[in-house]
Amino acid sequence: MFIQNKYYKWYFSIITNASQDLSNRSSGYYENHHIIPKCLGGNDSKSNLVKLTAKEHFVCHHLLVYMTTSKNKSKMSYGFLMFTRKNPLHNRQHLTSRNYTTLRELVGEAASVLHTGKIVSAESRLKMSIASKASHNTPEYKVGASTRAKNRTKEHRAKIGAAHKGKTISADMRAKQSAKLLGANNPRALNWIIAFENGTPDIHVTSLKTWCEENKISYGMVFRFAAKNQFYKGIRATKVV
Repeated sequence: MFIQNKYYKWYFSIITNASQDLSNRSSGYYENHHIIPKCLGGNDSKSNLVKLTAKEHFVCHHLLVYMTTSKNKSKMSYGFLMFTRKNPLHNRQHLTSRNYTTLRELVGEAASVLHTGKIVSAESRLKMSIASKASHNTPEYKVGASTRAKNRTKEHRAKIGAAHKGKTISADMRAKQSAKLLGANNPRALNWIIAFENGTPDIHVTSLKTWCEENKISYGMVFRFAAKNQFYKGIRATKVV
């Protein structure tokens, strides 16, 4: 379970000292620590629990990462990640930038180990796609995305520009992107009701853009006025939900 290296020795040195100091740990702020983590087979018995200071607890979970391998190391990395979460019941200090960098690298490695070789079923992919589309189409998400874009600094915008500068898109990729946005595949090509200001009966269309092109009217302006529920050149488009 554990690799008997220097981290192992440091870990159990802290555990031993804390166990021998129980009389001085009867009051004050201490955190219960599982000597053998529950995810590695430990339990809640008294022999597997020890009172540690917040600093000792943090150090022990850091050491556990380097005392384990493979999936056990991944579990310990995620356990260490929990120390970045704020909890009103814990009197913990914030991580230093160095510790945070190390932690993020460890968690990245852990995610790679846990997910390597996993095959996601078609059903799971469909569920994830539906969930993603549902969350990204909410008004709250769109407002948040717009706000984030507006609040980007000049330096941030410059980095984004530099990252995309010089990139080329193949003809095949352009064709695929175009196909995704044609007709009913266009996210905006939903069902629409066209109302006429002159009293002509309403009509139903499945592609507002196509209808606008066929009737030689600006799709962009119709779409913009639709958001305000206003007429543009005698017509008003309403999205069918």
